[in-house]
Amino acid sequence: MFAKTFTHNHTGGKVLGMATLARKRIRSLEFFTTTGETQWDNVRRSMEALDRSRFSSWIKNLYCFFTCYLTCCAAIVSFLAQLAAAEPLDTENKTQPAVDALKKFTIEELHDYNGQDKSKPVLVALKGKVFDVTSETRFYVPGKPYAQFSGRDITRSTAMFSTAVEDLDRVDYPKEKEEYLEKIFQSTYVRKYPIVGELLPYESKMPEPSTSSERHEVPSRARELGSDVIKSWLTSLFQYVGIMSSGDTKRELRR
Repeated sequence: MFAKTFTHNHTGGKVLGMATLARKRIRSLEFFTTTGETQWDNVRRSMEALDRSRFSSWIKNLYCFFTCYLTCCAAIVSFLAQLAAAEPLDTENKTQPAVDALKKFTIEELHDYNGQDKSKPVLVALKGKVFDVTSETRFYVPGKPYAQFSGRDITRSTAMFSTAVEDLDRVDYPKEKEEYLEKIFQSTYVRKYPIVGELLPYESKMPEPSTSSERHEVPSRARELGSDVIKSWLTSLFQYVGIMSSGDTKRELRR
């Protein structure tokens, strides 16, 4: 009997305590105003008293503002993307004069634009086009690796990938070099340097063919050095053989 009463009282007290705690928590979630109304009652009363037409106008203005803002942002982004896609690289040739406006150069006139005269641009010719390479101070100005190209026709030199003087002012090159030359012409010169003129046709200075005796002739100094080396080697060989022979003879005499 005592056990049942204790269990009933204990269970009932536990339930009562949980109910009281739940009621306190519910009350703690309600924020009472000075008039005794909860915060939610105050908000509901304010919404009921709000001018619906003014609220609707405010919502419409807010919607229009964000719509215009997003539209302007999208237009600006689209414009910048098109501008970036249309703008050429800094290293590219941005302007090319009309064909009729191109100056005609003879090969002799082209030689005057070799960088020696500071008042004149540095020009090179390639495949009949004359390019202004003055901006490329790393290569074509005096004292730089390609200074010998300045003021010259470099068609054959480019095709043959040669810096030899005898390949300058020549337009002849092997047919198998045509694809390589066209690639360099388009990707390097047309892309980077402005075309300022055209080179008039001229007669290439072909190197004189050498005779058979000239091709196989060895310079006299080299021939003399070779003879000296051979003589020295043969002398050493004979001395070594002589020493070995005399030693063998002495050993035979001793026997």
